[in-house]
Amino acid sequence: MQLINIFVMCLGSFGPSLLLIGLGFLDCTQTALAVTLLTVAVSVSGCVFSGYFVNHMDIAPQYAGTLMGISNGVAASSGFIAPYIASVLTTDVSCFLCVCLFVRQSQL
Repeated sequence: MQLINIFVMCLGSFGPSLLLIGLGFLDCTQTALAVTLLTVAVSVSGCVFSGYFVNHMDIAPQYAGTLMGISNGVAASSGFIAPYIASVLTTDVSCFLCVCLFVRQSQL
């Protein structure tokens, strides 16, 4: 079972990255292929969620829902905390680079 989780996570991580790299090599006349590559990349990236959601069940099956709520709540908090911090930091225009670096670090 663990091998399946690892395989699905790798497929969901590396598959879209390879397809998006291939997308960068297309020219403007290959729109149908570009749309196909992008659609397949987004579709295959859904495999990550099957490996991600199972981890909570592996850690504590009785508390998987609670763990999922806590982890998603913490992850989503950057969505409303980062704009507030950006508004505080951008009172001075010269600090724009600081904000860009902070927002980039919060997304990693």
